[in-house]
Amino acid sequence: MSKNEADSKNIGNKALTRRQFMKMAGGTGAGVLAAACAPEVVEVVKEVPVEVEKVVEVQVGTATVKMWMLPNFNPLIDLHLIKAGTAAGDDLGIDVLVEPVQTGGWQENVARLTAAHEAGTAADIICPQLGSVGFMQQGIVAPIPDTFDAVGKGGGGWTDVVMNNFALDGVGHLLCIGHAPAYLHIREDLVNAAGYSLPFSSLDELKECAAAMNDPSNGVYGTGMAFAEADDLMHLNPLLWCFGGAAWDENSNPTLDRAENVAALEWYTSIYTDGLSPEASVSWGGGGNNQAYLAGQCAIAMNPGSILAAVRRGDHSVDGLLEKTAVGPWPEGPGGTGPQAQTEAGQAYGVWSGSGLMDEAKQVLQQMWQIDSYIELQKMGQSYLFPALYAAFDDPFFSDDKQNVEILENVIPIMMYESWPSPPQAYTSLWATWAGPACLRVLVDGWSAADSMAEAQETVEAVKAEYV
Repeated sequence: MSKNEADSKNIGNKALTRRQFMKMAGGTGAGVLAAACAPEVVEVVKEVPVEVEKVVEVQVGTATVKMWMLPNFNPLIDLHLIKAGTAAGDDLGIDVLVEPVQTGGWQENVARLTAAHEAGTAADIICPQLGSVGFMQQGIVAPIPDTFDAVGKGGGGWTDVVMNNFALDGVGHLLCIGHAPAYLHIREDLVNAAGYSLPFSSLDELKECAAAMNDPSNGVYGTGMAFAEADDLMHLNPLLWCFGGAAWDENSNPTLDRAENVAALEWYTSIYTDGLSPEASVSWGGGGNNQAYLAGQCAIAMNPGSILAAVRRGDHSVDGLLEKTAVGPWPEGPGGTGPQAQTEAGQAYGVWSGSGLMDEAKQVLQQMWQIDSYIELQKMGQSYLFPALYAAFDDPFFSDDKQNVEILENVIPIMMYESWPSPPQAYTSLWATWAGPACLRVLVDGWSAADSMAEAQETVEAVKAEYV
């Protein structure tokens, strides 16, 4: 599943508030007491009737670099971060505690971190996720240019997505664990059996092929698209681009009510009304499309690589599913626009500006992001993560694997972050805000696509108004 399934000149310097993050109640991150160092032994000699020595051991604690780790959908990524943080501490002679932080979602994570910052109780190393741009602008995460630049140099350079999302005016603040592009997972065996071949030449051909594969009486649908929540932006936002539209313009103004976006919503919801996606897909949570593909219930699903990662782990009921799976972007749309793909910029870690262990925290991050360790982290992602450091692409895991090669050739070169063509702003990361509701207005409430996108426009304008 993707999200629980993702540079500004107009933002003032006021601190972010929990109301600005969907009024999610935030608690301060629950800490764990720092581990004590080896005890200092103090000998105290006391005269007693039996004339014996009594030794009192006094525990003298040392400071511990605390890292709040935002859990991932693939637990192997979490395991690597915990091990890498511990190993970095061992190598540097610094006590490090990597503490998984449980939240109800990315917005709640931002609210928790905001509250912890205000209370002065945040961990030394934090992951703002959706709040990255805002946290940089407000000084909640500290600029770490020396660390950022050293890691980039050692890893062959940072991608443009990193420079646009995790640096402010060219100054690095956050180290990215990797990008999470969304792409079509396609049953190539069923496509070929229906008389088609990949890649699809257009959205129209994709839909024609889906209709040819559609066999609900035997439990197989041509697609398994999400229409409710969680994955909505990864599906619909890049589809807007295929129709020549976009959620934002170059000046960071919302433009959802454009005619091109209305046409994209009409095409997307027609997949459901034409019976090419399971009836339950209007109520799926973040994992509904994952499970449909893994169970062989659908032939095409759009999602980040958590589906492909599950296929690699064998978490499916289709014989030989990995060999039968191909991947790729949304194909070309009307007027020759496309193909298109969107990526989550990814989780990124930085140093809390209020940390009392600033230098130690930077050392730990730089050690964790050494290129060999970073490549191992990408492998743990099992095609959910793709490198934010160019040198990692040379590893055979990416260069010699069928699906990864397809992603490197057809998705990575064209992928854009969700605010495109606007630069990322504190208010442009709008997961679970407009796309799912717009689909449900059409499919459940019977609204026109134009009215649905007009409401979406009002929703996004209201979110932006919270910040500017």
